[in-house]
Amino acid sequence: MCTFAYSGILTKQVFTYSLWLIPSMLVGVFIGIKAIRKLNDQWFRRLALWVIILSGTWTVISTF
Repeated sequence: MCTFAYSGILTKQVFTYSLWLIPSMLVGVFIGIKAIRKLNDQWFRRLALWVIILSGTWTVISTF
């Protein structure tokens, strides 16, 4: 955090966006807690792995 603040990455706009995104984060945490209770460990790991793979793929594709 200190390095980000020193380099100028942490700005007022970043903090404003962060405040706006906190409710979404809390909803995601709530859904995750409910999902992990209903899914068995193997399914949850498989789902999490696919989300990570798709996220990484999307990131690579969007850089071009």
